[in-house]
Amino acid sequence: FLGGAMRHSGERAEAAVDALAAEFGLSRSSMAEGILDVVNSQMANAIRSVTVSKGTDPRGFALLAFGGARPMHAAFIAT
Repeated sequence: FLGGAMRHSGERAEAAVDALAAEFGLSRSSMAEGILDVVNSQMANAIRSVTVSKGTDPRGFALLAFGGARPMHAAFIAT
């Protein structure tokens, strides 16, 4: 991350999701799924802002996802 300036910590990520889950009364899995739903929705909205809102129908285009976790999100966004 950031050219090595930031280290990934699975434990800290789990702790952050656990803290949010506790606030919402959800399990870690349910909270993580909710986070992904929000992220995917925001990515789909970004695509809409440069296509549909400008009069372009994106159904005939291919969605190219690369880098990081984008390919994981692409399957949800494309549906």
